[in-house]
Amino acid sequence: MFKRTILSIFAISFYSTLYAAGMGMDFSNSNSGEMGNSSTGGMMTSQTYNNFSVDLSNDAFINPATFNTISGGMNFTDDNNDGVVDIVQNTDWFQSMGFGNWMDQNQDGIGDMFQTMNMYQLLGMDNYVDIDGDGLCDNYESMPMVQGSSGMMDFFGNGMMQNYEAFDVDLNNDVFTNTATFDAVSGGMNFTDDNNDGVVDIVQNTALFQSMGFGSWMDQNQDGIGDMFQTMDMYQLLGMDNYVDINGDGLCDNYATQN
Repeated sequence: MFKRTILSIFAISFYSTLYAAGMGMDFSNSNSGEMGNSSTGGMMTSQTYNNFSVDLSNDAFINPATFNTISGGMNFTDDNNDGVVDIVQNTDWFQSMGFGNWMDQNQDGIGDMFQTMNMYQLLGMDNYVDIDGDGLCDNYESMPMVQGSSGMMDFFGNGMMQNYEAFDVDLNNDVFTNTATFDAVSGGMNFTDDNNDGVVDIVQNTALFQSMGFGSWMDQNQDGIGDMFQTMDMYQLLGMDNYVDINGDGLCDNYATQN
């Protein structure tokens, strides 16, 4: 089943892969900086992300003025007095809106439907961060990297920032740089690296990429790998579990140079 799915990646039906739409964002004490192609050359086995913080003070979920603006004048109701508007929590208000079943996969107290990148873009919030690759913003989790031990932060005057500690991401088995992994997911295609930078040429702006008919080359985050290969959907499709997006553009940051 997995191999059949992967056929749509590195074979003919790969054309259907969706492109990710991006947006820029600024962090306080962030390591996002200027991004450029990381020199792999067989040496880039991990990506290090430095400490960074995200400002939450203007989030629609906790800022009454912001909520009032984007909701067209609705009252910021917080009957449980936790600093978060009740409509995005498992409350009577949420249930009355007909949003469907309550889901809170990352256990941050806010419904998953409000924590997607698309929702952040729709609400005009530019501080989406996903460091564990689950497709849900991590800003309202107390410990985003610790599975099963996350919980609601105290935002009632105390949680205006989310602080992310430094962490490393393992790139050893990435499809883009590991010949054995590429061979497995591509069904036996050759790992071609004519420019000798350690990254398979098919995901770069090369003659091989152009020959596949993937469409116009796009590399918004300037990491040297086409944007179509750096979306969360692509990482999931390829079976890679190391997707990280710290600047909310919908593209994995692991191959972008961090300053």
